[in-house]
Amino acid sequence: MWLSALLALLDLKWPPPGGVVPPGPALVLWTAAYLSRNLNIPAIQQLRLFTEARTRVAETGKIFAERTAAGQELPTFMLVFADNRYALWTGNDNFLDTVTGEFLPPLRSPPIHTVALDLRALFRWHRQEAYWYEDVTHAVATETVAPGDPDS
Repeated sequence: MWLSALLALLDLKWPPPGGVVPPGPALVLWTAAYLSRNLNIPAIQQLRLFTEARTRVAETGKIFAERTAAGQELPTFMLVFADNRYALWTGNDNFLDTVTGEFLPPLRSPPIHTVALDLRALFRWHRQEAYWYEDVTHAVATETVAPGDPDS
């Protein structure tokens, strides 16, 4: 299943019951769950995305947790999908083609459809809505995927 592959990519073993997923890998998992459920980004494209972006997203999750604990402002981190294929994120200047896995020069024409995810908002939402976190941890622990996931 795609979640097992994502956990392997993160070099993360699922904690025992009552255990805690560190904030960096948790942000990667929350982002992957959002992409699957709300944007229907196929698992193979997510794996290509997180092969390139996992370190940056995980570091950002750790920074978000530290700054939240200190009562500080969170830095901006955006993940943009164009035409459900091309990905761009904060700190990366070139689009990643999530179908081929290649970084591209500027696109020849503007994308028709773009979606931007604010990972600050995603992080804050998950911190406030613990039930959704439990849903994601259950999905990972049981290796189930969201209804409608094309790779289920």
